[in-house]
Amino acid sequence: MQNSGLLFAYAINAVLLLLLSSWPILALVTLLRLRKIGLPSLETVLWVIVILFVPVFGALAFLILQPGKKPTEIAR
Repeated sequence: MQNSGLLFAYAINAVLLLLLSSWPILALVTLLRLRKIGLPSLETVLWVIVILFVPVFGALAFLILQPGKKPTEIAR
């Protein structure tokens, strides 16, 4: 019974390590995309804050919402 608990702990640690190691790359890619969009200054600053201070989820929110695009462009 203890072995299954230990295996579960290793699995959780592996997932956390993957998230922590992928976050800087994801944040960098997202910040580079944000730079290319050309949003107004205030909007850009707010997105930078969200991307940097809400690890993983901030960058994913940016990639999913795709600010600066019209709704018809997002569907394509």
